[in-house]
Formats: sequence, C-alpha cells, structure tokens
Amino acid sequence: MTRRALRRRGRPRVLVIVQNLPVPFDRRVWLECQALTDAGYEVTVVCPRGDSAPPRILDGVIVRTYPGYAPGGGAIEYFTEFAYSLLATSWLAFAERRHGAYAVVQACNPPDIFWVLARAFRLLDGSRFVFDHHDLCPELFESRFQGGRRLLLRALLFLERQTFRAADHVIATNESYADVAMDRGHKGCDDVTIVRTGPDPDSMRRTEADPALRRGRTHLVAYLGVMGPQDGVDNIVAAADHVVNVKGRDDISWGTGTASTTSRRNATGWGSTTWSRCSGAFRTRPSRQSSRRPTSASAPTR
Repeated sequence: MTRRALRRRGRPRVLVIVQNLPVPFDRRVWLECQALTDAGYEVTVVCPRGDSAPPRILDGVIVRTYPGYAPGGGAIEYFTEFAYSLLATSWLAFAERRHGAYAVVQACNPPDIFWVLARAFRLLDGSRFVFDHHDLCPELFESRFQGGRRLLLRALLFLERQTFRAADHVIATNESYADVAMDRGHKGCDDVTIVRTGPDPDSMRRTEADPALRRGRTHLVAYLGVMGPQDGVDNIVAAADHVVNVKGRDDISWGTGTASTTSRRNATGWGSTTWSRCSGAFRTRPSRQSSRRPTSASAPTR
C-alpha cells in the first residue's frame, strides 16, 4: 500500500513513539499498531532501526526509523541516550506531520521524555496523549546503577511525573503499574487501562520434543524474556553454576537468548560453556526452537 492510498482514506492519524526496541520486533507495540489500523486509524511509528530497516510502509503502518544509539555503561550515558532519542524522534515526527495533523500521540517508555513532544502536538493539533507504560524508569535506574547519583534519580522521578501529568490516558501492563499510575501519577481509575501482552500462539505452541536441544542431557531450562542489564540474567547463570558445580548435577542443559557481556563472561569463568548456550533473540530460529518443550522456564528476576 502506498502513502497516497493511505492519505485518500482520510483516517485520523496516530503517532506511536517507541525507543526501547524497533518494530515490528517489539511485539506489544506492533500488536497495538495493528489493532489501531484495524480500528480505522492511520498509524505512524517512530522507533530506532533494528538489524535492517523495515519497509517505509509495513502492513499498512508507516514506519520511520533512526540509527540506534549504543551508550556506554555509565549513568551519564544513560541520559545522553535520552537526549539523542528525543532529538531523532522529534525530527522524524515533525517530518511526518507535514502529511497531516496527529489526532493521538502514543508514547511508550522507557524513557519518560516524550511528554515534551506530546505537549507540542497538543498545542499544534489538539492531539490527545496516551502513555503506554512499559517500565518503571526510576526503579530501572536504581536496578542498573545501584548507588547511583540521587540527583539523576530525582530527575527520572520528575520526568515520570510530567509524563503522567501530560497523559490523557495511561495504558498499564499489569495491576502494579496501574497502581503506580494512580498513586504516584495521581491518575483516576477511569484514566488507566490494563493491557496485557501474551505469546504468539503461532510461535509458542506445543510441539514434539527435540532431544538434540538438550545436548545429551535429561532436562532443559530455557530463559524467556528480554536480556537487559537490569533483568538479572547473571542470577540465572549463577543458579546454573550452583546446580552444576556445587550440586554436581550433569543432567541439565541451560538455554538462554542474547546474553549480556557480563553473563557470557561469568559463564566462561565458571566453566559453564559446556552446559549453557546463548542462542540469540526469539526472532532467530535456535532460540525459537529452544523455547519449545523445555523441562522448565525462567523469566526476568528483577
């Protein structure tokens, strides 16, 4: 479908902003885009570029991407990434606005910075602002940078307050996030909606077990989830080390996705490379296979 064809339909426009992951790899955001398209909206997504740039129009959704920013491990770089993302997103969002005003702006966190754009488009177009609350950014900061600067933490709390204050409606991923929106964000019950994300039944389905994935062992433990520094994947590796090297179990194979550098280093240092495997993100074939018929599965621990 061409942009001209989308224009002819005269549908209300929705701008979806996501910085944490590219689409369509961010499955939650992509499902929301498809739901909006099916409901009669014209959807434009601004997000970082993944391994390869998607088509400008994908399944009826306009996708504008910018080069991703790979910050260092420090707290200051954390905020540098914020500034870069805001500038890159603003450039593309205003470029797309030449094709028509936005009826709704939906911003997905982290980070909690896009309320600035939402207020700008409210002044220009009368846009409504929907905040799609994916992560608790202050807690995320404390998890990643334990003992970090209190000034930076207060800055994150300020950005979170401004995001809630600007939002006409909040989409929460679960009850605890809804509570944060109502308690810390002072939103009313009617202003918060819980929208959960489930697995894709076409991918996550019961299949015949593949003994080869267990690499000669009786059991297979698979990790399910995004592997960021704050997700506690190092705890999974430590648990595996305890089970194998302390308890003496040699009948378990541990499968993970895109492990962090620290997790890979720990696995190597503890001699665990013989019983653990980092097979890549779920969009790749090895990890898709590993997620089928494990003996048990683990999820983010922080």
